Amino acid sequence: MRRRHQDLAALVDEAVAAGRFPAIRRSWRAAVVHAAAARTVLALGLALPDLRPDRVHRAAARAVDTLGAAFATEELYARLFALGAGLVAELLLEEGAGARFQGLEPDLDLAADLREVLALDLWPVVRELAAYLARHRLEREGGRALQERVVRRFEAARPQLALRLADAGLVLRRLLREAIQ
Repeated sequence: MRRRHQDLAALVDEAVAAGRFPAIRRSWRAAVVHAAAARTVLALGLALPDLRPDRVHRAAARAVDTLGAAFATEELYARLFALGAGLVAELLLEEGAGARFQGLEPDLDLAADLREVLALDLWPVVRELAAYLARHRLEREGGRALQERVVRRFEAARPQLALRLADAGLVLRRLLREAIQ
């Protein structure tokens, strides 16, 4: 069993009771999203003047579009993101952060914050999938065949994505521990 000071839900509850959680959450979210944006820019070799998530998303989508896959970048991204959202929920449940941390209470919606990280960290996976589809000149095929390819690509990237999300959770836990001591 985990010791109480390591339990994410208990740490959040203590920070909420102390009135410190909103500020911690804002700072944490900004830091982990910024780090994910930097990883994406480096992984895709993008040249951007800043790391605002919306700019990183647009630049990443343009970079993937140039690969020439027969599938819309947005479709590939949406399919991978749906799988990633399940991963976020699974990781939070493993942390003991149930429904109230996954949208039930908007002020505590850690799932939304982690999905922001995931949204950026998915771009290298989207690029790999689009490159594969373009390289093999796979034309529009049935939805099931495409989904099987998407799932295989996601499962190959899953350990790395889970590690990125877990790292974000560790940062939050550390910040919470420091704030409530």
